[in-house]
Amino acid sequence: MELHEELPRPTYWPIAMSVAITLIAFGIVNTVLISAFGIVLLIVSLIGWIGDVRDEARLRKH
Repeated sequence: MELHEELPRPTYWPIAMSVAITLIAFGIVNTVLISAFGIVLLIVSLIGWIGDVRDEARLRKH
């Protein structure tokens, strides 16, 4: 029996998350508006990344 490891498919969500965290930190120093945009981007990217993980898990079950 031969087992092979499946790698997750590439995604841009980790990059979006790192940009969001950078914006939050930059906004703390400068203006709250930039932090607010960073928080929104962080939430959107987290939801997107979790959605990708859930879709992959569903595909592996079938």
